[in-house]
Amino acid sequence: RYGLSQLDRKENNLDRALDQLDKVIESLPGKNILLVDRAVILAEQGDLDQAEHLLKKSVKNDPFNMFATYHLAHVMNRRGNSDRALQLFFDVTYDMPEFSQAYFEIGKILSQKGKNVESRFYLGKYNLYEGKLKLATSNFEQVVKNTNIDTKMKEESEKLLELIERLKE
Repeated sequence: RYGLSQLDRKENNLDRALDQLDKVIESLPGKNILLVDRAVILAEQGDLDQAEHLLKKSVKNDPFNMFATYHLAHVMNRRGNSDRALQLFFDVTYDMPEFSQAYFEIGKILSQKGKNVESRFYLGKYNLYEGKLKLATSNFEQVVKNTNIDTKMKEESEKLLELIERLKE
């Protein structure tokens, strides 16, 4: 039934996906990850209140569940709380630095806030982890060329440019 719920979700049959998932949750109560799956579907349906409630409950039950944290960040951003969303996306990158999509979301939020250079830095990390070395190089070069950027971010960009050059060899 779990697989069916995920297929229904991908086909945008969200009510049926919830019905299937609810049956799985009935047979496996206490599986925190299933609450996250339910919250994702609810968020896709636009029920952000219920999705937020379930995701907060899930994160409280397991603070190291980065799947729940990532989706909570999405919900918080959709609700207009981009500062909280950023904090949660940063938590995800701290625990899972290889999870490129979190860098993309950070870059997107920073861009919306008008922090274009900082946005380029995180989009560069996204592109690097995705193997898009030309784009990553361009992103990091833009950061390095900017004179109004944080020294630490500039230095990390320079190191990442050196890493990209080594990867190309």
